Amino acid sequence: MSPYEALFGRTVNTYVSELHEKLEAIKKIVQTNIKDAQITQKAYYDRNSKELAVKVCDFVLLKDQGSKPGLSRKQKKKFKGPFRVIRVLTPNAELTEVDGSNPKIVHMNRLKPYVEPLQAKQQLQNVSKRKI
Repeated sequence: MSPYEALFGRTVNTYVSELHEKLEAIKKIVQTNIKDAQITQKAYYDRNSKELAVKVCDFVLLKDQGSKPGLSRKQKKKFKGPFRVIRVLTPNAELTEVDGSNPKIVHMNRLKPYVEPLQAKQQLQNVSKRKI
């Protein structure tokens, strides 16, 4: 005999206990669906992501994700820099500006290798010579 039966002389309504059991079952289903979705999303991300191999003292460009009010995103440069890599903390890197000021830690997926303009021209000339 439960305390409820002793006090009121009848059995407790089962609606609340049934609702609790149903909610627990739904919670388990939702948790498994979330895990499955996370696995699928990770597979999509891993398929399209490229791992950037940066070393200390390399120069990189940083993707600019913020925009100030009043400025058009279309006309803004997509990357800031160059920055120098101070320390590599996989999957992050600590960067500093070329003059050595303002260190910041950013994720590797926001970085792009910096190619100096003169080297870029030489690479383009080498590529055009190979095609001819």
